[in-house]
Amino acid sequence: MSVTESNFQFENYVIKKFSLTQNPIRIKTKSKFLYSFEKFDAVIKEINETGDFFTSIVQLSLVIHGKKSPTDKRPTRKVEIAVVGEFKAKNISKEKFEKFCLINGTLQLLSIARSYIASTTAATGAPSIIMPLINLPATLKD
Repeated sequence: MSVTESNFQFENYVIKKFSLTQNPIRIKTKSKFLYSFEKFDAVIKEINETGDFFTSIVQLSLVIHGKKSPTDKRPTRKVEIAVVGEFKAKNISKEKFEKFCLINGTLQLLSIARSYIASTTAATGAPSIIMPLINLPATLKD
């Protein structure tokens, strides 16, 4: 099987911001947490054209709340993260590149955020936060 490389490339990323707040949690807790998104924001910060290449900077910002039960008045846990990625493409129109960045770029950054949150929160002594999967096209329509 031969692999065909995409015209759309993920160049680099950085975790721009990460914050975890948690109220005291019993160490032996087996209860699952209910997670919800307070904020989900995917923004193309810039698009540049150089010759037959486009480059862009995409930022994904998330705020996630975790509660032990739906009746809890305040979250037991709160995570804030911002991930910034750089993307490039050749032989593509600016309109298609922008759409690729918003959907595919956000998917790439979401994968990084999910992994970072899970591994970082696993080291806190409390159950790790596993972000729910997201229907991205439906989310971005809003």
